[in-house]
Amino acid sequence: MKKYPQALEAFLSYEQMLAELEHEWTEKDADFWVSKGQVQAEIGDSASLENAIASLTKAIELDSTKTTAYSYLGSALFEQERYEEAIPFFQKRIEADPNNASAHLNLAFSYLKLERYREAVEPLEKVVELKPDNAAAHDYLARVYINLSKFAKAKDHYLKEIQLYPSRCDLNANVGYCFMRLGKAAPAVPYYRKAVSCFPRKVDYLMALAKALEISKNVDEAYKYYLKVLEIDPNNQDSKDGRDRIDMQRF
Repeated sequence: MKKYPQALEAFLSYEQMLAELEHEWTEKDADFWVSKGQVQAEIGDSASLENAIASLTKAIELDSTKTTAYSYLGSALFEQERYEEAIPFFQKRIEADPNNASAHLNLAFSYLKLERYREAVEPLEKVVELKPDNAAAHDYLARVYINLSKFAKAKDHYLKEIQLYPSRCDLNANVGYCFMRLGKAAPAVPYYRKAVSCFPRKVDYLMALAKALEISKNVDEAYKYYLKVLEIDPNNQDSKDGRDRIDMQRF
């Protein structure tokens, strides 16, 4: 029912009853600490997260095979922005269940928060292997590959994302950007055209299309787009430079 405060109250009452009976916690009690920790993590405030970490640590101490405890513990640490500490718990979860896509994604997020982009690649690639339709993972992979200057791979993941979400017209501009960084202006043009068709007054897209057209020797059409930019932004220096550059070629 997701009534977490009430659930926690019941767990605490149960724990108090056992304490009065001088109960000794054993491996059989690990599930209690996992459930209690999960509820504390769901409540989510700083104190509850700290308590969740303590409960989940207790569960693992009692029974190290409770793999869900590793996920919840990693997530609680992540929520506290303790990304470095969260990593080994996500790794432990993956060791126990290599096909757990959520654990791989959480591990990748931890690396991304720490700006350890190269290390984020492997878990993200595993996510899209396990869940090919996970558009968010494709998007993160594309961004990581751009950061690593691997534009061909970034392009492929943006194309996959477009396939999954054709309405994300803006992603076409990202594909165009990847082609441009690969030194392939002509293949970039149709993607920039698509982006401009969806956002006809977005200066960045118009400029990108104009430059791709100019580099691919379509100077007359490039000139028109430089002028369109100046209609929207009369002081755009890049567009002025492009216009003047083509004028110099003509005369």
